[in-house]
Amino acid sequence: MTVVNDFYKCSLVEKHSDQTITLSSIYSEFSLPIPNADALNKKIVDFYDIPRLIEQCNDTNLPNLDCYFYSHIGHHLSKVSNKIERVKLFRMIYLDFRFLEQKIRSDRTPWNARGSILHTLNTLKCFRDEIVDNDSHYRDLLNDVLVFLTKAEEKLISSPFTSLLRIALMSEEGPVHDEALRQVRRFPDFVWFTEHGRFHQHREIINLGQHEIRHAVYLDDDYCLMALSSQQLLLTDVSLAGDTTRLLSDENDPSDIIEMRVFNKQLHLLTLHKNGSLKLWSLKELLPPRAECGSCLAVRPPRLAQVPKHSKPHCYEQLVNTAIKRFTGSKFISAFYLDENVRAGDYSIQLHVAFDDGDFCILNWADRDRKFVKSQTPILLTKQKDVRYFSKIFNRFYVVWSDKCNLTFWNLKNASNETEQEYAPPKQKALAMEKYMERLDDGTQYTILMIIYQCSVWRFKFKHAEYVENLNSLEVEALPFSETIPATITCGKLSTDGRYLILGTEEGLVVYDLKYPYSLLRSNVSERIVCVDVYDLNESILKYIVLCGAKGKHFVHVHTLRSKETDTITWMHHVDESDDQLKDRNTMGRAHLYLHPLMERSDDGTVYVVDSRMRIHQIQPLERRSTRRSSVANWSTIVAPHMECGKYITALSVSKDGDIYGGYNNGDIINITKNETLLSDDLKSSVDYLKEIESLKLIASCRDSCQTVIFSLSIPDNRINFDFYTIYARLFHDDFLLLFTDCVVFYMDKSDSINICFEQTYEAFYLKDDILYLAFGDGTLQIYKFYVDKNSLCKKCMCKENLNNPSQIRQLTASDDGELIALGLENGIIELYSYDKHRLQLIYSINQGCDTQCNIRQLRFSPCKQVLISCGKQLCFWSVKYMRNNQAIPEVRSMRHSHYNPPKVQSKGREEVDAARFMDISDEQIVMDQLAPQYELVHAAEDRFSVWAHKRGSDKLPELLACIKFVGNEARRFYTSPDFTQFYVIDNESVFYHLKVLEFHGELKSPTQSLRVLDDVVSARQTEQKEPLDFIDQNNEEDDGVDVVGSGHTLPPIHSDPI
Repeated sequence: MTVVNDFYKCSLVEKHSDQTITLSSIYSEFSLPIPNADALNKKIVDFYDIPRLIEQCNDTNLPNLDCYFYSHIGHHLSKVSNKIERVKLFRMIYLDFRFLEQKIRSDRTPWNARGSILHTLNTLKCFRDEIVDNDSHYRDLLNDVLVFLTKAEEKLISSPFTSLLRIALMSEEGPVHDEALRQVRRFPDFVWFTEHGRFHQHREIINLGQHEIRHAVYLDDDYCLMALSSQQLLLTDVSLAGDTTRLLSDENDPSDIIEMRVFNKQLHLLTLHKNGSLKLWSLKELLPPRAECGSCLAVRPPRLAQVPKHSKPHCYEQLVNTAIKRFTGSKFISAFYLDENVRAGDYSIQLHVAFDDGDFCILNWADRDRKFVKSQTPILLTKQKDVRYFSKIFNRFYVVWSDKCNLTFWNLKNASNETEQEYAPPKQKALAMEKYMERLDDGTQYTILMIIYQCSVWRFKFKHAEYVENLNSLEVEALPFSETIPATITCGKLSTDGRYLILGTEEGLVVYDLKYPYSLLRSNVSERIVCVDVYDLNESILKYIVLCGAKGKHFVHVHTLRSKETDTITWMHHVDESDDQLKDRNTMGRAHLYLHPLMERSDDGTVYVVDSRMRIHQIQPLERRSTRRSSVANWSTIVAPHMECGKYITALSVSKDGDIYGGYNNGDIINITKNETLLSDDLKSSVDYLKEIESLKLIASCRDSCQTVIFSLSIPDNRINFDFYTIYARLFHDDFLLLFTDCVVFYMDKSDSINICFEQTYEAFYLKDDILYLAFGDGTLQIYKFYVDKNSLCKKCMCKENLNNPSQIRQLTASDDGELIALGLENGIIELYSYDKHRLQLIYSINQGCDTQCNIRQLRFSPCKQVLISCGKQLCFWSVKYMRNNQAIPEVRSMRHSHYNPPKVQSKGREEVDAARFMDISDEQIVMDQLAPQYELVHAAEDRFSVWAHKRGSDKLPELLACIKFVGNEARRFYTSPDFTQFYVIDNESVFYHLKVLEFHGELKSPTQSLRVLDDVVSARQTEQKEPLDFIDQNNEEDDGVDVVGSGHTLPPIHSDPI
């Protein structure tokens, strides 16, 4: 066992849970002459029977195959003697999105990260000639596939039920989209969508497997050095072309790394650890020059599973603490500062270290020994304990910050404290110190020191002079963005040229332009950022690479910043801001265009969303035969009235006559269409709920100030105020207004008197016509029926049952006829119940495909009861038909319900609502909107819903019809079109999705008889013929679609073989 452990430490073997070991690396690199190699290759190819595997498998998942097939089938295909057959098999395998997905999911990196695309990219490049075979169409397709996979990697590893084929079909039009369109024709009984949204932002990642990131540094030649949660350092090639990987660790010191810096032309590294040790690492032998390996990467056969090199993890070269040789005083190093000077070809390095007792020591770099040695400079005794950051200015002063929020200035010539008493640093934790040089047009030069705090950033300007004796010329200022930073700052990094400050916050990345005041650039990473680094590319178009790691994430985001014509930058993946209104840099905090997670829908199905410029985007439902991702005809923009800085829309309501009302963060309510202020100074905080309850009457409510106001537009002074926050309001029978709070349901009659209808704290509720569903914290579900008796609103309990759920109910919904009820639990499980004769019976429990760390935010049944949609971290479409056919065994429950059949009361509409009790203040409330008016062609509408009747899920998870993984962490709300074929979502990364169901008509006998998107209700009844699909929209030149693949429109030939 000792030998095995020694081999394991050197990465020669892998241990498994069944007490076995494998030597896969040795096996894959041990080459022996094989007799009859051609016959053996043919036998292996025939064994897998690829044509049957690919063309006859009627499922979106290929049958389970071994890892050898995914890793090495390409090698055996390359030995097929018949060129035509060889090229056909290569294209059949390596251009099939099902195969690519399963290969990616089965591959792993040298650091055991599952789901990485590195091996797949290397394989595709290795067999490029066999796949392309001098065909321009397949050359363009392969190039786009390589780019597309980098954009899809994060979605694949974030959700096990996201399909690469579905992602490809929803991508921008081009070779990848067209190839996906050809492949999905073979699966007409599955659910497919085309994507027509905008503001899409896709990002690349570095997959870390089971580890989280702590710190990251982007190096030259596309290498990256990362400190992991496992207390190890990972040095890897991130060029997507190589596979160089090294692991650096000290097995005897499991302390976390709190700071790391590369120096000496990136040949060495310093790491400061939580236990006070400062270690020196050598990178010189670990980074092969790019010129030596770049030319061979494209043809190098990929190794099995990309196992690590056969070498022991690299250890540090020097423990700097021991080089100082302190016999008295603390040996705990709390901070360090690297001073690299290049003067007339002379390169010198000094290391300044601070001990936690306030002593400062200087060490010199010995280039011959490649180590630090203590200098002759005496130790500076400051007695300033717990120093966290410090910097040297003019080779004469220290600027020191300690964990006790003390900022001091020390003169190194006489060891005196020269702190200016009039400067009072903020009582906040400092997160970083950044220094750069600034030269003005008149020749004046400054050294700029920036201290990044949790809620502010301060800039210290030191003016250069021939001889500096004191700090009288010091200028101190706070950067003027304290009100525009979206959240608490967690980390920060300054670009080398001193132009941009990249800040990590609890809600994402912010890029601050130091040249233009108030210019902020917001990223689409909405989680808590734990580390950030910026690398200057020094190119005319591509300016910077930004790395950032997020808490709880097992990957690192890789962003690219590109230049714009206006001397500013934007994200490489961002939409084209061609509108002149988007070029205004003078709008405080709104320099970057993105959508707010605020969406509203009118009765005619039009969806309204708000962007960071306070413009209203009006999206009409797509018309017949519109299949492009974006359509200018159905998208228009309304400019909201100009507001002062810091004022923005927080709530929307659209009246029946088309007027748009906006509630603002300062409590104002404005008619945006007519540019009229309707309410001002009445509400004391942000408007969180706004709705037109009847003609010329609005209700508005604020969560923070617990206010509700009901006012008439025709009589401005006619207002009714309440001291509670209204989650939802609805007019019942035109005579009563229901008001829902988090623990009380009120109702008002025509006399404006308010009465308590129900009083008890509930977790979720759902209102459908005259039926109210209430879920409580103890797992009890109660169902009430409203009715009017003698001009009074009454309620009757229909059912009261304790469901004995181990987790609390957070969301609930019911079908239109009330026969089905779905519950979303706190642990991510969804339960489906039948409701008949006042009794509840569990039908099915969905415990797969749901993220237990993310609550279900919304549930919705289709009108035909064939589909249940859940919205949270992803948008899932569940097959109710499958769940009812495979329902759970009924359990005996304690039933408490009324013993009578209540009278039937005819409802006047189909309005419905569901809402959770507690939600984030900054997000809109999840309340179901009033459905659009019913179509007169009832039979036609029923035919429209039949598109779901024969849909099925994959063999892997039959109850799941489709899964759409959001770019963001979650979405709280979605809307549907009246015929349940179009879906609108905005996630918390400001990405807008407009999904449209793709329907197949008849058998596919030729390329012209393709598929089309669902038509409108009337047209579906009027035509029986099969119509070709319009793949190219000549009028859509302003498409702001997602940057994923190219813009080619060639449709690959379709196989005519029947499936």
